[in-house]
Amino acid sequence: MAESAPGEFTCFKRLPVELRLQIWRLSLSEPEVERTFRFFEEDTCWLLTTHNHQNSRPDAVLEFQHAKLLVGLDVPQAHVNKEAFEVALSWAVDHELDTSYSEDTSCSDETSRSDEIHVPTFLRPFHPQQDVLFFEAGALHKFFHEAEALCAEDADDLYANTTLESKVEQIAIHENSLLDKDFSTSRTWSEMLDWLPHLSTLYIFTHCAGSPASTSISNSQFDFSSHGLDQPVAIFTWDPEWWQFKFHAIPPDGGDVHEDSVFQAVAEVSELLRIALMIRLANKFEIRLVRVAALKSESGE
Repeated sequence: MAESAPGEFTCFKRLPVELRLQIWRLSLSEPEVERTFRFFEEDTCWLLTTHNHQNSRPDAVLEFQHAKLLVGLDVPQAHVNKEAFEVALSWAVDHELDTSYSEDTSCSDETSRSDEIHVPTFLRPFHPQQDVLFFEAGALHKFFHEAEALCAEDADDLYANTTLESKVEQIAIHENSLLDKDFSTSRTWSEMLDWLPHLSTLYIFTHCAGSPASTSISNSQFDFSSHGLDQPVAIFTWDPEWWQFKFHAIPPDGGDVHEDSVFQAVAEVSELLRIALMIRLANKFEIRLVRVAALKSESGE
């Protein structure tokens, strides 16, 4: 996110340089942050490799390269002054973080107001066990089809064994994706679990009261800083003993959530998923209905 150049930073000015640098270093922790959302927009995230070529048919590994999905890190120290910026940049190199530069992101050198430094966006790899991969309308099918294209119909004849490596555990979709006719079949949800065998949580985003209805959702439209991952309005929890989902409303009394058309659609999804989870003898799965608020425009409207 671009930030305007800050005012002159006067703290620590009289301290020795070595001590100031140590303060900046100590202020930077390990680049492990709370889970975040990553919009899936890329192509070629699947990779098929073969090995063990001594046999008549090699083994194949189909891997979803989640490390290619980069997530932005908030590093406020980089925007303070040149001294702090250089420490932050060194810290990023030490932790093997990527950087991306934009034209309008800078920080001021407190010793010379006219000397500006372009501050990059710091990027870390997507953590498949922690972060949530968000699929826009149509993107989920694109994700599946790319994998299918690499796994030819005659894969059993070409390879001795094919191993799937896809570690993503949490995904999210927009409520309007549920209107897609393809999502109204158990086959789609079964396919989703085929390509995402470790999937354990599905978030479905719906709009807060007063937010404009939309057929899509994006970084610029909605407030993800208060998305409430841990404060859903409803949770459907898989019960492996009874092979069914149990509904939990938040608050417990349910409020008006049962009257929500989105809730009804999610209930239908849970029934379609139930079949796929039964076949796989799944032990855990959750569907979380989360409300997000629209960002206010600069005019305050």
